[in-house]
Amino acid sequence: KKYQRIIFVSNQNKKVFEKLYGNISKRKVIYNYINKERILKLAQENIDFITEDETTFLTVSRLVKQKGIDRFIRVHKKLIDDGLKHKVYVIGDGPEKINLQNLVKQLEVQDTFILLGKKENPYPYIKKCDYFTLLSYYEGYGMVLEEAKILNKPIIITNTAAREAVENYPRKLIIENNEEEIYKELKKVLQGD
Repeated sequence: KKYQRIIFVSNQNKKVFEKLYGNISKRKVIYNYINKERILKLAQENIDFITEDETTFLTVSRLVKQKGIDRFIRVHKKLIDDGLKHKVYVIGDGPEKINLQNLVKQLEVQDTFILLGKKENPYPYIKKCDYFTLLSYYEGYGMVLEEAKILNKPIIITNTAAREAVENYPRKLIIENNEEEIYKELKKVLQGD
């Protein structure tokens, strides 16, 4: 009640607040600003690691448990074992890096599930991939989804609060938030269903 206005970065964030504190009249949602022209310009940087002959998925995120990279690795392995050729690239760094590297080695998918580390400019990678993915256990309003939309990428996410970012975006697939559904839906994508 001391504040003149309360600003939220997403509608989901505002709803959680209202659930806790009730309906307060002085609240507003303002999304983070994104410089579209800057993203389009930076996306022009030349990179040559993504091959044109295989389907590619890309994730940009912190390497933390909530992002579900571990289950993405397990799903990827099952899809590879099914004979569905594709590659997954992950841009980011974080406390789960060693665990994820070990899981990639343990499942013997080092050539097809690639942890790229942190990149100052992720946009050319987003531009070149076939699908941008965010398969988190839970997620807020993902600004990286706005960036992928600017680059007109098909987006695949799990059903989290991040769905708010793609509500009116036609090139999206929202998957139920469990490993089996992720496997089934990515299999359909790779089979062209």
